[in-house]
Amino acid sequence: MRTPCSGRENLLNAVDEFSKLLSPEQRNSLIQSKTPGDILELTKGLKNARVSEKKIQRCEAFLQSVQQFSGIVDTMIQHSACISALVWGSVKILLLTATNYFRYFSSLTDLLERLGTLCPIFKEFQDLWPHHPGLQDAVFEYYAQIVKFCSDALMFLRMSSTTMILRALLQPLQNELQDVERSLTMQQKIVEYQIILAREDATRKAIQQQMLFNANWEEQRNVELQGLARNRKLVLRLQADAKGKDERQLQQWRKTRDKLAHLERKQETQKEFDARQRLLKRISDYNHTTTFLDFVNVSHPRTGEWLFELHEYKEWAQSCNSSVLWCHGIPGSGKSVLSTSVVKHLLDTCVQQTNSGFEKEFIGYFFCNFSDCRSLKFEEIVRSLIKQILSVFHGSTEFEEYLAGFFDQYNNIPPTHQWQDLFIRTCRLPTHIYLILDGIDECHEDVQAQILELLKKLKRIPRCIKVYLSCRKEVYLTRNLTNAISISLDDVKCRAEIEGYIDDSLKQRLEDGRLQIQDPMMVEEIKQALLAGVEGMYVYGLFLGSKQLIVKY
Repeated sequence: MRTPCSGRENLLNAVDEFSKLLSPEQRNSLIQSKTPGDILELTKGLKNARVSEKKIQRCEAFLQSVQQFSGIVDTMIQHSACISALVWGSVKILLLTATNYFRYFSSLTDLLERLGTLCPIFKEFQDLWPHHPGLQDAVFEYYAQIVKFCSDALMFLRMSSTTMILRALLQPLQNELQDVERSLTMQQKIVEYQIILAREDATRKAIQQQMLFNANWEEQRNVELQGLARNRKLVLRLQADAKGKDERQLQQWRKTRDKLAHLERKQETQKEFDARQRLLKRISDYNHTTTFLDFVNVSHPRTGEWLFELHEYKEWAQSCNSSVLWCHGIPGSGKSVLSTSVVKHLLDTCVQQTNSGFEKEFIGYFFCNFSDCRSLKFEEIVRSLIKQILSVFHGSTEFEEYLAGFFDQYNNIPPTHQWQDLFIRTCRLPTHIYLILDGIDECHEDVQAQILELLKKLKRIPRCIKVYLSCRKEVYLTRNLTNAISISLDDVKCRAEIEGYIDDSLKQRLEDGRLQIQDPMMVEEIKQALLAGVEGMYVYGLFLGSKQLIVKY
């Protein structure tokens, strides 16, 4: 009986079959490309072929997955051909060729949009990837099927018109695409299963290392305790014999006793801390600070100063009543960067108030990111906020007992509405709560509806809860949002901030020599040209201030 090929072998076979379909010029062009997997280059080629922006965006998640895989495959497979270039090239050539067949291209983009939700997300298992051959094999098999599909599709498009018609009669195009989708869906489940196995294996190894460490620590502790016990017996005997005559030995005994008690308290405290950390990780293992720190790195030191001086913001931040502040603007207007500044401003304010005696104030935040599917789920948002609150506050004995048995009540898989109820109970721990939710417009309308319902429930809690929402204007959530304080980023309020950023960028480049101009009057012309190109888009201003200056001038 023939042994089935591994995913690695299937990928190599698929790549070799695809390579045979290429002309020598095409193959050399792909292998010698300096930027294999360049989505911007492919997007430019599709636009040149008059493909609409909407159709290109539908393929974005799928292309990003293939791009990530292309970035790692050559390090894992030693082969004479450049595997990454050929994997990416199969998708690239298929898309560019399919633009000449409108009906087929439309069906193809529909398929790629659905596949974008199935593709493995490398960030979720990049730490597990190098050490688990089963996971590698499953991922290789997944992309082998993609390359094979691209090869078959390319062969179909190269058929004569008569052959294509006969082929379509025998096997309709929709059926073929459905077969491909079913096959990739099944392989994606295999990848997910391998990820679970890899994580379990990594957890098992970590537990073994921890057990070994605990055993060594316990042995060392026993040695210390035995030594302390011997000292204690000696002190007691001397105390009985001397009747308090030797005060120095009595003090030594007291020190030994205190040391032993301190050691026991430290051990108990460590156990409680470890148990708390395990519980918090079970509640949410999502790192909510990653996107926040990314925006911190690109923000300007004076970002948001104009906002903090507005009457609307002061009314929202300083009022003792629960309220919602909605900040809206066009895509790229700097909403997320501004949300980052709001978080930092509230954290600074909270520190000052804590030093003044207000110790029950909490600031939580969550940034939804279109490129991170987990961040667009309602349950992920709620669980992250619960973890953030419980990382700071402890509840009553009754609440802590309920929290300890929370997972056992639902067989370790609590339903979404129970997470929502737990969040409502958790929000009763602080007296003042600030919640900053950014990019809610990236979420599906069902998720927005759940968030809206949650906001209504928060109003009924006898606590001062302030919610800051940052999103586009015309979305489901804001259309149904009532009694919210509104601030728009579409007017001139942001212009001074963008102008300040460009001023600082020009000054820095003049000082470090990256911008060299003989006529000083030219600086003002450059500034005005950049401001004219920004048109209220903060993100575009960052791009101009950081890169285009060097190229244009």
